[in-house]
Amino acid sequence: YVDNPRKVGGATDSTKSIIELRKYQLQLGYDTVPKFLSIYSQALPYKLRAPNTHSTTELVTVLVSDVGSLNTVYEVWKHGGSGVDDADGGALMHCGMEA
Repeated sequence: YVDNPRKVGGATDSTKSIIELRKYQLQLGYDTVPKFLSIYSQALPYKLRAPNTHSTTELVTVLVSDVGSLNTVYEVWKHGGSGVDDADGGALMHCGMEA
């Protein structure tokens, strides 16, 4: 969990989020990553609207490594938070995770 303290109407609202890191190791090749990113960008709207995706789920970033392990793509997602009271695990249950 990551605590997200934020000000709401002068009071501090602390909600919890889960940060998910996904790693994709692509095949070797000069144009593998650009092809992947092109397909990914076209499919992303459908991925965000997939069934059972909670409204608090958001893509934080997509990263590509230019050094070290090449052809590696990282995807960072945030689940929960955004003012949703997930003390009972409600928002997290909707995205397939239990609090």
